[in-house]
Amino acid sequence: ADGKGFASISLAHNLGNRDDVDAMLKEAEKAGAKILRPAAETPWGGRTGYFADPDGFAWEVAWNPGFEILPDGGIKLPG
Repeated sequence: ADGKGFASISLAHNLGNRDDVDAMLKEAEKAGAKILRPAAETPWGGRTGYFADPDGFAWEVAWNPGFEILPDGGIKLPG
């Protein structure tokens, strides 16, 4: 009710390589985003971090070695 807290959704941006996660978070921060969780390795072998956009929505920036990034920016899930 007070406009604070988790909006029950986070948006994700999947990237083509591990180093892009750090670069995207830096770019988001320079554009005014608040870093919620810095980039870090994951237990499943990827790398991920979170930022909040100016409206407060959480965005995950991730690299998953099991996802193929398609030419149009979409992802192809394994299997």
